[in-house]
Formats: sequence, C-alpha cells, structure tokens
Amino acid sequence: DPQRYQILDHGTFWLSPTPERPSKGWDAALNRVCTWGKFKDQSGKAFYVFNIHYDHIGQQAREESSKLVLKQINSINQEKLPVIWMGDFNVTPDNPAYTTITSASGWKDARLISEIPAYGPAGTFTGFDWDKMPEGIIDHIFVNGPIKVIRHGILTDNYGKKYPSDHFPVMAEIQWK
Repeated sequence: DPQRYQILDHGTFWLSPTPERPSKGWDAALNRVCTWGKFKDQSGKAFYVFNIHYDHIGQQAREESSKLVLKQINSINQEKLPVIWMGDFNVTPDNPAYTTITSASGWKDARLISEIPAYGPAGTFTGFDWDKMPEGIIDHIFVNGPIKVIRHGILTDNYGKKYPSDHFPVMAEIQWK
C-alpha cells in the first residue's frame, strides 16, 4: 500500500551458489529466487521484507537456501533493521532448512511467538484437493528484531468449495516493540 509504506530499496537474488545471476542451485529442480524490499512506514520506521520460494524437490537446495538467505540478509541489512522473512519454504518445522533459520541469532517463527494463540489447520499445502485436509506447515513467516507478533493464522477461505491457491495463505499481525 503506497499510502502506508514507501519503498526505499529492493532487489532479487537467486537461490544458488551464484546468487547474482539467474541460476539453479545445488540439487534444485527449478531456478528459485528471493525478492526483498526495504520499506518505511508512516511513522518513519524502516524495515526489510524478504520473500522466498524454496525448491520442492532438492533437500540440499532448501538447506543451502536457508544459509544463503541468512548470509544475504546480514549483508543487505547493514543497519540491523527489523526483518520479516516469509514464503513457501517447502519444509516442515522438523526439517534442517527450517531449523537453520530458527537456530540463527534472533530469528523466530511468528506462529510460535504469537501473543494470541495461532489458529488454522495443521497444514498449508492444499494441492487444490477439497477432500483432504493438509498436513504439515510448509509456508512460514519469520521475524527478527524488535517485532511483536500479535496474531498468526493459516487462512482456509474458499469459494464454493474451491481454493484460490494450492496453498492456504499465512498471515501475521505484527507491531513494532
């Protein structure tokens, strides 16, 4: 919303050993990217948002992507501003690609630190299958810095027994501490 947020900087890098150019990483099936933006809100508070889509096949690619994005965030975020990192990670919380993030200094899963208990099903990937409730949360929102998560939810909206996506949307309401 350009009425509420001003974009100060932005970029894209590839989830591969050569992040500066279009490329496929490690054992990935497809080229994957991270797109980021530096924003300023109406109060003048600056922050970063990083959005990813990890590979759906390559476990090594997912693990290396977590390491790469952490490194890139540290490089890009020289001011140590608050960061929101979100997307389709294609991994559940027991996966090393997830635990690489949550074991890094300051990183928290918004779902786990929500002041109001997180709501929604125990899965985010629907595959457009109306008859099967998804299992395994593979879409995540991580936060770092002085961010309070007020609520977190996996939204199951549908339109006449049709899902708008093959994943349920994940939302977090946050506030600066």
